[in-house]
Amino acid sequence: MTRESIPDSGLVVVVGAIHRFNLEGGFWGFVAEDGRHFLPANLPPELRKDGQSVKLWLKVQSDVATTQMWGSPVRIVRYALPKQ
Repeated sequence: MTRESIPDSGLVVVVGAIHRFNLEGGFWGFVAEDGRHFLPANLPPELRKDGQSVKLWLKVQSDVATTQMWGSPVRIVRYALPKQ
């Protein structure tokens, strides 16, 4: 499953990878398997690895503007790393 919505919670669940981008001074972003881009405001340090695969539960912040002008601003509610 690549993406899903949890009714009445406002959460979006996506699978993809964390990436470091050197635009606008540099930032961490998340690219979902379906190609959507997300800009997490609260990316935990343990996920700050370029190419890190992860499943995220996200709350989209439609009332937030960023200087990066890349992806949808989100807050990470929960995450799961792939089993090794």
